[in-house]
Amino acid sequence: MKKKKCLIVYMTTLFLLLFAFTFLQKVVATSDLHVNGGDNSVYFIGTQLAAVDCRISGSSAICSGMVSLYQGYSCHLTLICEKQNSSGFWSEVDRWTGNGLTIERTHFNLTYGETYRAKLIAKVYQDSNFIETVTVISNSRNYQ
Repeated sequence: MKKKKCLIVYMTTLFLLLFAFTFLQKVVATSDLHVNGGDNSVYFIGTQLAAVDCRISGSSAICSGMVSLYQGYSCHLTLICEKQNSSGFWSEVDRWTGNGLTIERTHFNLTYGETYRAKLIAKVYQDSNFIETVTVISNSRNYQ
């Protein structure tokens, strides 16, 4: 019975990940962690899935993020566009906030040769009570 339940959780997680890949093209969670299932898992209370993407189009970075929550939960999203400096550290170049399950914004006027990424921070609530913070970071993209 326990194996069957784990298989159901695994298959549900796999389905949600496939949906996220379709929705955002490329999804990367920090440290190759699996959300709510699998080895080296991170378990969340109200969050089923969180995904983020950064893509370069012309001289702009298009940053997208989405979360899937269990019923009865809501969230506040912060989407951050970051640029990597010459020391390898990341600094914020733009920040947007919103309520809901998805957010997409564009950062204009990229610097040629610089590397960019997106970070999504979801603060999850139940009945206006804070439950958890979930952070995911996209792959880096070089503007050339």
